[in-house]
Amino acid sequence: MTGIIKVDTIQNNGGTTGLTIESDGTVKAPQLPAFFVRDSNSSVLTFTTQTTWLWDSVVLDTRSGYSTSTGRYTVPVAGVYEFTAFTIHEGGTNGSIRMRKNGTQVANGHTSSTQDNYDTTMISYIDNFLANDWVDILAYTSSGEQYYGGVWSGFMGKMLG
Repeated sequence: MTGIIKVDTIQNNGGTTGLTIESDGTVKAPQLPAFFVRDSNSSVLTFTTQTTWLWDSVVLDTRSGYSTSTGRYTVPVAGVYEFTAFTIHEGGTNGSIRMRKNGTQVANGHTSSTQDNYDTTMISYIDNFLANDWVDILAYTSSGEQYYGGVWSGFMGKMLG
């Protein structure tokens, strides 16, 4: 037995669109939480102690979960989420970025170099989250080397389902 349901849009009783199906079969879920933040310019950033990175430019935040004052993304709806952070670091020693979930480290990216060059670090994490769980990024360099903002660094996340 086969069945066919023909719809273009699925809404809840209040009229909020949950899914849209385009004529080419593309499925869009406009209410899924997603965000991308970075620093507003490519200036040099220095973290000589382990510091929460306060990304000041919100490129996208579909559910207003990111706070520029705390550097945290607060999950609006329970589900499975994926978070990623990336950066470029200049200097001749150690640098790291760390991702925390509710204050507990869940991912770490580390670079170590004896030469004055550029190193890229990227970390990702996928897990189940409850509403109001939060994620942030810590940054650190052992001798005050430099991270770059602008297009060189960012923090992003999205609900997978």
